[in-house]
Amino acid sequence: MVLCACEARTEPKKREAISPADRGSVSWLDSEDSSTWTESDRPFLLFLHAERSPWSRLMIQDVFTDQEVAREIGRITRPVWIDADLRPDLVDRFGLGSIPGLGVLTRDLTWITGSGFMGREDVVDLLRRIRILHDIPERRTDLERARARLLRRRPIPSGAWARTATRSDILSRLSGAVDAADHPSIEARLWSVERGASDGGAWAEAIRKGMDAADGPIVDGGLDDLAAERDPTVSLARNAGILYGLAGIAANRQSEELASVAAQLYLRVTERLYDEASGLFLAGDVSTADSSGTAYKVDLRTPTAENALMVSAICLLETVRPIEDSRVVGLGVLDRLIAIRLVDDTVVRVDSIRSAPQIADAAHLARACIDAAAAFGDDRYRQTARSIIDRATESLVRTEAGVNPWEGFHPIGADNLYGSGVGVMGQVLLRLRVDDSDESTEALVDQVCREAVAREPERLARLGAVGRSLDSFGRE
Repeated sequence: MVLCACEARTEPKKREAISPADRGSVSWLDSEDSSTWTESDRPFLLFLHAERSPWSRLMIQDVFTDQEVAREIGRITRPVWIDADLRPDLVDRFGLGSIPGLGVLTRDLTWITGSGFMGREDVVDLLRRIRILHDIPERRTDLERARARLLRRRPIPSGAWARTATRSDILSRLSGAVDAADHPSIEARLWSVERGASDGGAWAEAIRKGMDAADGPIVDGGLDDLAAERDPTVSLARNAGILYGLAGIAANRQSEELASVAAQLYLRVTERLYDEASGLFLAGDVSTADSSGTAYKVDLRTPTAENALMVSAICLLETVRPIEDSRVVGLGVLDRLIAIRLVDDTVVRVDSIRSAPQIADAAHLARACIDAAAAFGDDRYRQTARSIIDRATESLVRTEAGVNPWEGFHPIGADNLYGSGVGVMGQVLLRLRVDDSDESTEALVDQVCREAVAREPERLARLGAVGRSLDSFGRE
């Protein structure tokens, strides 16, 4: 029945690989490789991009291939090339909600300014302003005075309250922020359903309409205004997050109707992005279809967290709407991730020795292992989850920055697609408890979740995973 709900294609679309983006004429520092970094008093210029984004490639062509602009960038800034798929933590911390984007930071990583897509003339104007700050030290003093006045008028909210507040107070603030949000995170939507604040029905209907409008998986342009011009890019991150949330809501409510929508989305994502050769889901594609819709370009990378989310979604869907071969696909993906992304119990994001470990990758892979053990009764996955999470919790201890300033970032952070990786880690830790009297585990989860709230006081609506973790004390 589910297979019939997803229309058959008379001719499969042809796929061709997206070639890596040309970096233009700028000599970029690599956020993955600290050996490219040198000491300097110049500000950082961050370029946040995605391989699949047509706008990213347009900005590269329009701005960074220009020799004059490239020379000026190299003279007055330390330009950093940041790939959204490889360093989602940096995009989350310094991006302005869109790709591509620019961020200008001081040497100690204090925000100066930023922007979304910019054309050549706008970048030239931005560089002119940066040059004034760089060449005329007095202007920096003026800038700091202006910044101090602004902070006095509108102080940045402090999250220090979360370190001493009662757990019920934290949950109250988080749930209030989530319920008031126009676009809550996936984990936040799940939490709302678990708390009885929402039934998820309207969201599921928007997903169904989004699939119909896109004639496939959900595109990156959003679900909120289907009549608007949308980004045609298909992202595994977005679709995996939506599928996990939808499958989780269907499982929570034991809803056949919601499970049917989730099954349709699973089939469309699998048709479009599952790669039998690698045994994993691809990062996404950008449509280049002609009038008959027979071609598109695909990003061959396979990020760990998004693949793990697909596995968790399949496991949840299995409890309400099993799909033919989905178990084979799900366990195959999980086994492949464990084989190639788990190195000495440390999880890496992609197949690269320079792939910077992300907390989200470890947390989601560990949760996928637990979900598989619960859905299919294989306790080996539970043991793997324990090994992953034990190593990942060690990395929550902050280390000071060395040559590469990015290495000093605390790994706690929010993610707008599927919540805080720390929140997911907390969920895994609680599910791995031997019994409810494991006070040391509860203390660790409580500590890291409080720290996540303290570090994200302006983005509480995105900490749904943290809310789910704290709310599960005593219920697991």
